[in-house]
Amino acid sequence: MDPDDRQPSSVRWTLRLEDATAIDAAVKAGKLDAKKPIDADVLIAAGVLRRSRDGVRLLAKGEIKSKVELVVAGASKAAIAAVEKAGGKVTVTRPAAEEAAAE
Repeated sequence: MDPDDRQPSSVRWTLRLEDATAIDAAVKAGKLDAKKPIDADVLIAAGVLRRSRDGVRLLAKGEIKSKVELVVAGASKAAIAAVEKAGGKVTVTRPAAEEAAAE
């Protein structure tokens, strides 16, 4: 396994694509703006997540239909491919715990 492909162990909250129905529903209900990047804070405000400790990791289990841009701390290759298949984009950032340790 390429070291860059490993998921950060400090990421505590996982968003599975099976939860994508909640993202799709939030987009349809107008709680999420699919035209703007969606990060952990936006997901919490929309009620998709309750909290995010050190970031959100996106895993492929299910299907997403909305064209969205997700900003997450980690993502599997399959999850990224699923979002891109729907016309969306995934941006992977460093988890908050790693950023705090780097400072």
